[in-house]
Parts: sequence; C-alpha cells; structure tokens
Amino acid sequence: MTSNSEAPAAPARTQDYLYMVFDNPVEGQDAEFNRWYDEEHVKDMAAVPGFFSGRRYVLAEDQIAGVGPAKPKYMVIYHFRTDAPADIKAEIARREASGEIKFSPALDTSSVEGYNFNMLAKSFNGTSGMSAMEAGEAPDYCEVMLDSAVSEDESLALNAWYDDHHMDELMAIPGFINAYRAVWADVQLEPAKHTSDYFAFVALRTADVPGFAASIKTDTPEPAALDKAKAYRYTYRALAPYVLSGVVRKEREIA
Repeated sequence: MTSNSEAPAAPARTQDYLYMVFDNPVEGQDAEFNRWYDEEHVKDMAAVPGFFSGRRYVLAEDQIAGVGPAKPKYMVIYHFRTDAPADIKAEIARREASGEIKFSPALDTSSVEGYNFNMLAKSFNGTSGMSAMEAGEAPDYCEVMLDSAVSEDESLALNAWYDDHHMDELMAIPGFINAYRAVWADVQLEPAKHTSDYFAFVALRTADVPGFAASIKTDTPEPAALDKAKAYRYTYRALAPYVLSGVVRKEREIA
C-alpha cells in the first residue's frame, strides 16, 4: 500500500524515436558493405521488437546546403516506438552478443556515428500530401538538419520558428514531401560523437538538386535563438524502399 505522502510513479509514456546511423565501408569494400546492409543488417535491426522501419541513404553528390563537419558516406534511419528506450538498447546489445545481429568486416567501425532522437508530435506535409513513412516508400532525397539553440532558454523561440514558420514555408515549395522533427533523446543507443538539440528529417523529390536548391526561398529569417555555428545540413539520396518491420518478422516466421 502506498502512503499518502508517497504518490505512485507515473507510468512511462510510449514515444516514437528516430535512430540515425552514419558509417563508411572499409576502403574497396563498398559492394560487400552494401550487400550486408541490404540483405542482413537493416532487416536484423528492423526485426527488433518496437522497430517499425529502416531506410538507407547515401550522401548526395550535390548538396542543397552542405553545411557542417564531414559525415560518412552512408546513413540509415530507423523508426521505433517504446516506453523504455533503455530496454531497446539492451535488446540490441543482446542480439549483437548472440549473433542475431551480425556485423561485416566490410564495415569501417571507426566511422560509425549513431544518434537517437525523440520524435516531436507535429509533422508537416508538402503539396503532394504523401506521407512517405506511413506509405512504406521514400522520396528520392532527404535533407538532414541538425540544430541547437544558443541556450536552453532560447529553445522555445527556436521551436516556434520551426513549427510556426519555417517548416510550413518549406512544405509550400513543390518537391518537398513531408518533414518530421525530433529532440535529442535522453537514452542514446551508442556513444554519440556529437550532440545536437534537434533533428529535422525533410523528405523531397527532385531530378535536379542544384536547381531545387536555387528554388528554396522562405520568408521568415533564421531567429537569433538558432546557434548558427551548430546548424548542420546534409543532403542524402535514398538507396532503396523502406524495410518494414512487420514484413521482416512475417518472412522470418515463415522461414
């Protein structure tokens, strides 16, 4: 029985996360690296309970903005949902130890960067009205936007700029599909090499990245709340359709 002075702990809230991993192959091992990722690794990760999908990208030759420290050539983004991210971390570690999640010698382990972000509730849709994540398909490109506020007190102002102005202005430009924003998660699935307060995933489709970049014009200027020294932008091209966790689990049950 709980005494009057001891209120019961509030139940953990189920939340959505975006786990992004950047990495490179060992020199000369691109073919084996990509085979391992496509045929094994993304599916192994997608099979972890709580995961919904995984999707691979490669750094685009042409960058829309291309601002920030150099990133590895390849990126994968996983979407998972849980009320206990530490349990997800432990389960991934267990599967790695048991061999359920295997690693290839073609992976340059020194290049790996992993970052876990807690998705914010609001999403944004472009003129096409298509939700790539929900549809199980991906647009051709995504813009990865990593940002930090100049101080914790300025986070509200930065979020207001994004949510009330910037994202809607981007989504009004033909070619942008949808966008999601996320905040740095308390539980990281592996040691992070860098930190950013926020991550925005902006999906787009274009056959001409430089021309598309030239067409991007927004009305509301960046706020003073944005730490411009830590505002990083990277354009990645989608490599294949989303790997859907439900499909992977069903395939493995049949096998």
